[in-house]
Amino acid sequence: IKLQKKWALVFVEDDGIGFDAQTLPKSNSRMGISGMLKRAQQVGGDIKIDSVQNKGTKISVKIPRTASGNQGSLF
Repeated sequence: IKLQKKWALVFVEDDGIGFDAQTLPKSNSRMGISGMLKRAQQVGGDIKIDSVQNKGTKISVKIPRTASGNQGSLF
C-alpha cells in the first residue's frame, strides 16, 4: 500500500499459475474481479490486472483519497 497526495495505491502480486484476464466471465456478482472493478470505479478509481499463465498475477488498485462529489477523506 502506498499513499500519495491524491491517490491510495495497492499492489498485490503472486507467482502462481496465472490466468487469461481477457477471458474472465462477466458477472453481476459482488464477488470476484468484476466486483472489485465496480467498487473501485464507484469511487473514481481503477484496477489493472496483469496475469501470465504459469508466471503469476499482478493487481494494481488506484483509489482517490477523496471521494468524488464528497468533501470527506477516504484515507
